[in-house]
Amino acid sequence: MAEEGKATSLYRNCKLCDSLIDTLDELIGTDRLPPEMGLKVLEKYDEVVLAQMDARGDEPKATIKGKVESYGFVDNVWKFRTTELSLKIQNPAAPPGLDMTIKEPLLMVCQDVRARQESDE
Repeated sequence: MAEEGKATSLYRNCKLCDSLIDTLDELIGTDRLPPEMGLKVLEKYDEVVLAQMDARGDEPKATIKGKVESYGFVDNVWKFRTTELSLKIQNPAAPPGLDMTIKEPLLMVCQDVRARQESDE
């Protein structure tokens, strides 16, 4: 059950699901759709999206390589000043991977507040 909650949080925060929920709320609020039917629509959405995620198989992967010149951690934000950063993205559902090299990027990594709150619970 906890695993399903994590999976639904991956796609429940997307614009498509937000629009679906807003539309269902509006239809229920104007008595054009019974609340039970709204829940059934949302359950069917969850079922279909989870089935598609399972059928997809491999997940996209990203590899970052580079030389770290300096780094720091302040207010839950890591900052890495690097040179010759190489980024490789592999997505089985897309055309062949994306490879790029960036000469002097500043890489910042922030913790998602929602993820931190969920891990605290």
